[in-house]
Amino acid sequence: MPRIHYIVSASIITSASWMIHKTETSDEVSNLYKNMFKYGEVDSGKKIRYYDNFCLSYNQQTRTPSWVSEHLNLKGIKQKKRKVTRSNFTKDPEIKDMFLGSDFDYSNSGWSRGHMAAASNSKMDKQSLKSTFCYTNIVPQDFENNSQIWNKLEKYCNSLARKYKNVRLVTGPLWLPTCKDENGQSFVKYQVIGENNIHVPTHLFKVILAENESKNEDHDLIIGAFVIPNIPLNGKDFKLYEERLERLEEISGLKFFPNANKNRFKNLCSVETCKF
Repeated sequence: MPRIHYIVSASIITSASWMIHKTETSDEVSNLYKNMFKYGEVDSGKKIRYYDNFCLSYNQQTRTPSWVSEHLNLKGIKQKKRKVTRSNFTKDPEIKDMFLGSDFDYSNSGWSRGHMAAASNSKMDKQSLKSTFCYTNIVPQDFENNSQIWNKLEKYCNSLARKYKNVRLVTGPLWLPTCKDENGQSFVKYQVIGENNIHVPTHLFKVILAENESKNEDHDLIIGAFVIPNIPLNGKDFKLYEERLERLEEISGLKFFPNANKNRFKNLCSVETCKF
């Protein structure tokens, strides 16, 4: 069983004047919400879940992570030289089975079990490796895509950790319009697999932020974003699927590194080769 840690933040209303009638007091508003959630708030399962070497937000509807965050550095890369045997896939005991994928869902489905936090980034010990095999970290991924272009992108991130003091990654699935009808209307069309109806993403994304820290915090932040179709790509280079960060934020509904000073951003593929 993977070792999992949680931090759950309670929703506290401190100031919401834009939605409160002028005659209502803060106590009245507090009582309103206490009564509304007398039997608990709606639980979407999207709280941040902390594992041994990564964290994520899980989507109980799609049975996949919404995003997974990792931090790579040279110390961790050196530790990865240790040989660790492959682990079996496991379930997060804090999530009901009805919201999780299983071995049976993926068996004979035609899809591989794609790690969002790469197993190769968590080989410092057996427990860290086991955590990456938790189904909350897995999405249905095309076999060739997983073993070729995605594998190259993961190895490229690994190589950056040998050059930069800190490399931060955010990875996840996307469901984007991929077809149009005779009227030119766009549609999001995708497969679901298994009895648990795991949603197969049309695309996968990865955001990379690399830095060599300085004391005065004026160093460059080297950033790159990639959106890769979840299909066989016949050995194509991941650089072909570079995307503007702002565009990825728009289509994913996620804000990446919101506390970073964007004036310090430098494009990854301009600073580096983005080839592996």
